[in-house]
Amino acid sequence: MVMSRITFVAAAAVCSAAAIGAHVSCAAFWPQAAGVPGWYCTFAFSGHASQSMSLGRWALAAPRRRNYQRTPRIPARGWTPQQPDEGSTRTILHRKFVRDWDSFLSQLAHGEPACVVVLCGVQHGGNLGAIMRGCALLGVPFVVALGGLTRDAADRALWSSQLRKRRGWDVSLSIAPAYLSVASALEQLRAAGLPLLGVSAHRGGDTRPLWELDLTVQRQALVFGREKDGIPQEALGLLDGTTTVPMDVAGSEGSLNLSHAVSLVAYERRRQLLGPGESRGFRNRRLAGRLPRLHRCL
Repeated sequence: MVMSRITFVAAAAVCSAAAIGAHVSCAAFWPQAAGVPGWYCTFAFSGHASQSMSLGRWALAAPRRRNYQRTPRIPARGWTPQQPDEGSTRTILHRKFVRDWDSFLSQLAHGEPACVVVLCGVQHGGNLGAIMRGCALLGVPFVVALGGLTRDAADRALWSSQLRKRRGWDVSLSIAPAYLSVASALEQLRAAGLPLLGVSAHRGGDTRPLWELDLTVQRQALVFGREKDGIPQEALGLLDGTTTVPMDVAGSEGSLNLSHAVSLVAYERRRQLLGPGESRGFRNRRLAGRLPRLHRCL
């Protein structure tokens, strides 16, 4: 048994030395007679010939690949800009959830209950999609985009809002015409009988914290500005009041993400609509251990 191992190691050493000296591929010098496949390993000394030559210490190394080419990465499936197609899913979503500006104003003029989230100058489709999702879950049925929202951004918002997967969600988007300024659009909303409540990141003056206001009124418009500069100056005079979500930092040093701010205001409105009786009932059931945990991610 010992003699067979010595014979195998010697044969492998001779073959490897011949391959290295000839500067050719060592795949043709495998000791096939010894039963070692040439595609599996190579005999390597790696500067440790004395250790590698000892019994039971022969080194194995994978053969080196030549002419290696990286496989191109396949992009993940997601949203990509496309031209409107009559039969596409995006056109169907646009027809179902996007309302014409004039028809929306005429509905408001009839005096029906309406809570509207008004976004001044929103342009990011992903942010708008998150806002629509939060409004659908927290009971705000209308979202209005002012400042000229493009069709591309609207399609992206509908795609990221998950509305195509949740048929029971009740929310709609109304886009003001691009030629209409923010102040003019707010004037039309106010003329339709909708009080305007501005949400600002700054405290001071008549601005009150969110929880000190009555958000249970049947008709109101919650006006939000951009994260960078807030509600436009020319539109501040049209507001019937302002509120804020108090933060640890001043509004001049930072602001909440727009979708987060809308969700906080919508949640406070939802909390007030539940009333103290229902809120206490939820609390008692939770303390009694009968309120199941939510395992499902909304």
